[in-house]
Amino acid sequence: SYWHVRKQFTVQTGIIGYLSYLLSMGKQDPFKISISTSSGLIQYADLRPNYKTSALNGTTELGNNELVPFRLTPNMSHFIGTAGIKGVLPASMMALSNALKENESFLEDYLHLYFNDDMQAFERKQNKLRHTSNNDIASVSSTNGGTNSNEQAVSESSRLKKSASQNVNVVLNRINKTVPVSMPPKYDRSTCMTSGRPLNEGAKINDNIRL
Repeated sequence: SYWHVRKQFTVQTGIIGYLSYLLSMGKQDPFKISISTSSGLIQYADLRPNYKTSALNGTTELGNNELVPFRLTPNMSHFIGTAGIKGVLPASMMALSNALKENESFLEDYLHLYFNDDMQAFERKQNKLRHTSNNDIASVSSTNGGTNSNEQAVSESSRLKKSASQNVNVVLNRINKTVPVSMPPKYDRSTCMTSGRPLNEGAKINDNIRL
C-alpha cells in the first residue's frame, strides 16, 4: 500500500543518509536513485566513499565537499511528509547508530578490512592517472634498481595502513557524536535496560537534517 511504501522509503533514505555521512559518500544526485514502487526499497548508483590526500603527511583521508550531512530534495520532503521527517527518518538513523555502536568491536575490524582494500584500489587508480599524464617520469622510475622499488613498496604499505587506521577512527568518532544513547562497555552489567542509560548530549541528528 501507499503508506507502507512511504514508510519503507523513509527508512531506506535514513539508512543511506547516515551511512553516507559516516563514510563521506558525496554526490548523491536524485537521478542516481532507483525506487521500487511496490516495496519502497531504494538503491543508489555510484555511491562510494570520497577520499582526499592530506597536505600535511600525505595520507588518504575521508572527505567531500558536502556541507550538510543529510539533505532532502523538495520532492523527497513532500513525499516523506512532516511526520516522517520528524519521526521515522531520524528514528531510523538513531536505530542504525545504536546498532553500530553496540557492535563497535566487529565494526572496527570490518572497517579496517574495507578501507585497506578500498584505498588500495583508489591509490592504484590515482597512480595510473599520474603515470598516464607523465609517461617520461614513469619510464625513468621503472629503470631504477630493485632496492628503491622495495623501499618504496614498504613505505607505501605503511602509509596505507596509517590512512586506514585514521579513517576507521573518523567513522567511529562520527558514530559517537550521533549515537542517541551513551552505550556502556560490552561487558558492563550495571544496567541492562536502554532507558537506564544516559542520553548522549552530543547527538544532534535532527539538527543535521536539511530540507
